[in-house]
Amino acid sequence: MTTSIRFRWQGVLALWLCFAATTLIPQATFAYDGHSPLAARGAGQGPVIIGETMARVEAAASKYPGAKILNDMPDFKAMGMNPDQVTSAMMQYNRKWILEQMRSGRQIIDIGADANRATPSIFYQMEQNMLKNYQKLHPEFSGTVSP
Repeated sequence: MTTSIRFRWQGVLALWLCFAATTLIPQATFAYDGHSPLAARGAGQGPVIIGETMARVEAAASKYPGAKILNDMPDFKAMGMNPDQVTSAMMQYNRKWILEQMRSGRQIIDIGADANRATPSIFYQMEQNMLKNYQKLHPEFSGTVSP
């Protein structure tokens, strides 16, 4: 097996393990009484802004006081990773970040896809899939809103 293929499979396996460990294992159980414990946790905090193309996300976030965006991605390339490893590490970091935001109870505003982009972002697609699946597993999660 070539090095490139081996690293791809390692990245896929790492992503799957991250998914299984954080999504498939229940964090807590409680009886649903019609009140969202997630909404109470996120009260008083600015919204989380997601969407395709960071320039658009940053521009949208500037319109909301206290808005949170993913702007602290480590420089994985500077850590000596090859391009496949960088993509895998970025995906893992982004996945962990969006999961933390959903669990925080903050409102999530999705500004949508970038119509000017030729190729859809795999990172934005992952965020949308995470949100959709999180809602299925956590009915008390209010989901996302569009601006």
